[in-house]
Amino acid sequence: MSPKLATVARSGATEGATSMGVEPSLETAPINILIVDDDAKNLTVLETVLNDPSYRLVRAGSAQEALLALIDREFALLILDIQMPGMTGFELAHMIKTRKRTAHVPIIFLTAYYNEEAHMLEGYDTGAVDYLYKPVNPGVLRSKVSVFAELHRKNRECVIANSVLTSEVDHRRRVEDELRELNENLEQRVNHRTRELQEHAARLRRANEALEQFAFAASHDLQEPLRTVAIYSQLLNDRYGSNLSGEASMFLETILDGAQRMRSLISNLLTYAQVEGRDDPPELADGEAALAQALTNLDHLTRESRATIDHSSLPCVPIKAAHLEQLLQNLIGNALKYRKEEQPPCIHVSANREEQRWHFVVSDNGIGIAPEYHVTIFGLFKRLHSGQKSGTGMGLAICQRIVERYGGQIWVESEEGQGSRFHFTLPVVEPSQ
Repeated sequence: MSPKLATVARSGATEGATSMGVEPSLETAPINILIVDDDAKNLTVLETVLNDPSYRLVRAGSAQEALLALIDREFALLILDIQMPGMTGFELAHMIKTRKRTAHVPIIFLTAYYNEEAHMLEGYDTGAVDYLYKPVNPGVLRSKVSVFAELHRKNRECVIANSVLTSEVDHRRRVEDELRELNENLEQRVNHRTRELQEHAARLRRANEALEQFAFAASHDLQEPLRTVAIYSQLLNDRYGSNLSGEASMFLETILDGAQRMRSLISNLLTYAQVEGRDDPPELADGEAALAQALTNLDHLTRESRATIDHSSLPCVPIKAAHLEQLLQNLIGNALKYRKEEQPPCIHVSANREEQRWHFVVSDNGIGIAPEYHVTIFGLFKRLHSGQKSGTGMGLAICQRIVERYGGQIWVESEEGQGSRFHFTLPVVEPSQ
C-alpha cells in the first residue's frame, strides 16, 4: 500500500471502516490463522514454527471446533490436518467451501498419511491452495504462510481504502445534494430579485417619463404668465415710465427683474430635470467644439468683464455635446460672474488623461470660496454671494448632475480671495481597432 493511500486509510478509517462493518484498528491487527489437528503436539509444533507477532494463531482440535472458530472471526489462512475423528479434513474443507462466508479462506492441507497422488488431487478438488506432507520443512511452511498473510493484509488494506473512499463518495454526494439545493434556492432568489428589480426599473421608467412630461408642461405653464408679466411691465414702462415717480420706477424695475429671474430659474430647473434623460447610447462630444460654443454664448459677459480665457487641447469624450457645452458654460460663467472688482478675470481650461478618465480643470483668479462651502455649493439653490451677484443657485447642481450622469466626479479647490479650480472627470474612449 502506498504511503499516501495508507495515510488516507488511517485518517478516514474510523468513519469509513465503521460504516462498512470494519473495525478502525483492523489495519494494524494481527493476521488470524486457524490451525486444525486432533493431535495437540502437532498444534504446538505449528505454533513454534509460525511464531510471529504479526500472526494470531487459533487452535482447533476437531472439525467442530474449527467450524465454531470460523463463525467467530475472519481468518487469512486455514492449515488443516486430513485424518481426524468424526470428520476428515477433506469433508471439513468441502463444507467450508460451500459456505458463502468462509468460501474465500485459503486452505493448506498438512498430512502424514494421505501422501498418494489421488489424495493430493482430492485435496485440490475440495478447494485447497496447497498440499504439504509431514514432516514439513519449517522454512517452506513459513514462506507459504507469509505469502497468504501478505495477500490477506493487502486485501484488508483494500477493504479499508474502499470503505474510506465509499465514505468520501457518500460525503461528496451529500455535499453535492446540499449545494444543488442551495443553488436551486439561490437561483429562485435571484429570479425573484431580478423580477423585483425589473418591476422597480419599469416603475422608475414610468415615473421618469411622467416627470419629464410634467417638467415640459410645468415649464410652459409657468413661463406663460411670466411672459405676460414681463411684457405688460415693459409696456407700462415704455408708455408711462416718464410719468412715474422714482419709487414707482423702482417698483416696476423690481417686477421686471423678478420675472426675468423666475424665467431663468424655471429654465434651469427644466435643464436639471432633463440631464438624466433616456438611456440612449452615449455620443462622442468634441471638447474643442463644445468650448467654442460655450464661449460664444458667454461672449457678452466676457467682453463686459474684459476677461482673458485660454485653454489647452481638449479631447473627445463620451457625453452629449449639449451637456458638455452646458458644463463648460456654467463653470466659465461662474468664473466670469464671481470675479474680483479690481482685476479682470483670467480663466484657463485644461484636460489631462489619467488612466481610464479625462481630468478637466477650469481655473480662475476670482473671489474664491471658503473651504467649508466646497461641498454645499453643489446643492440646489445654493448661492454664497446672494447679496452681491445674481444667479439662481442651480448652475453647479446642474454641473454635478451632468458629470455623475456619465460616471464622473466633480469637486473644487479654492481659498477665499485666491481664485478657484473646478475639477471634473469623464471616461476615456479607446480608439476602435
